[in-house]
Amino acid sequence: MVATVNANREHFETGVSDMAHADADYPGLPERLLTHPVRGLDNRKDLIEMPNNANAIKVFARLHHNERARVTSLC
Repeated sequence: MVATVNANREHFETGVSDMAHADADYPGLPERLLTHPVRGLDNRKDLIEMPNNANAIKVFARLHHNERARVTSLC
């Protein structure tokens, strides 16, 4: 899971490091935070509207055919 909003390279690298540490301390936690997948960017409207769902922790775009490959959205 990787995402940035108004972040520079240092912030991005810190986020990647923090997520790696979180996964080491709490295996599977980062993946469990990805609660609402949207298939592909053709469904970008869902990426924008789905964060209004009170149950959504992280809405993300799944850009790869592999079910385990995930890329976060801008939301």
